[in-house]
Amino acid sequence: MLEWRLRDIEHVHVGEGHPCQADIRWLVHQVRRCRGTLVQVLSRCQDAEEDSLARELRYMVNEALELYEPVPIAPGDEPRS
Repeated sequence: MLEWRLRDIEHVHVGEGHPCQADIRWLVHQVRRCRGTLVQVLSRCQDAEEDSLARELRYMVNEALELYEPVPIAPGDEPRS
């Protein structure tokens, strides 16, 4: 869904001498680059042995990416995604 929205924004603001064309291209590139990095971090955390740091990072990255629905946890447990 995010990629579709980025393409829509590019379509409207890039080309035909639009005044903010360079800024939109830079911003879209940054969003894609950062999202790609977060996906790599999430993948590494999923492949890592179960430890508290990997679980915490998975949760934080998933909150930013909104890829998975967070799993409800019991009180006192750490968040999982």
